[in-house]
Amino acid sequence: MIESIADTCVDEQLDLQIRQLLTASFAYEPVFRLRRYCQEPPMQRWIARGTSGLLGHICIHRKVISSDSGELLIAGVGEVCVAPETRGNGLMKEMFIATHEWAARNNYQFSMLFGQAILYRSSGYQLIDNEIRFMDGKDRQWNTKRFDNAMVKSLSSMKWPTGQIDLRGPTF
Repeated sequence: MIESIADTCVDEQLDLQIRQLLTASFAYEPVFRLRRYCQEPPMQRWIARGTSGLLGHICIHRKVISSDSGELLIAGVGEVCVAPETRGNGLMKEMFIATHEWAARNNYQFSMLFGQAILYRSSGYQLIDNEIRFMDGKDRQWNTKRFDNAMVKSLSSMKWPTGQIDLRGPTF
């Protein structure tokens, strides 16, 4: 079962389950032992539960970014993970369908993530080559660079802009 929950409504038990799944999925990121987000709390989470606990997780950051074409409302996707015993069964794709439907209903124009193209193309994501301005979460400095793993999916009739993109904060 896939359900959506506002991050502000996560109780202590769910917080522990989320942190356990994130720690197991992202062992290289020790911050998940202490909190359920990497750089800043998301707005919304999608979780999939099974009899053994949490099986999948996706979070959405509400981001108003700037581009050469003006401001855009995007769903910044983060902390996408599926428990090892569940991988290969289409759960991630089902979770993306739910998040994309919610984001489109709530007037988000695009969904954006940083990840491996092989994992996200089947959910409609395409690599972009824009220069991206962002705040580095480690040293709190503003940087601009092209990411080789930045991807977007349109949730509207809009075309992704060319030119520089300013995230107005950290990556997600």
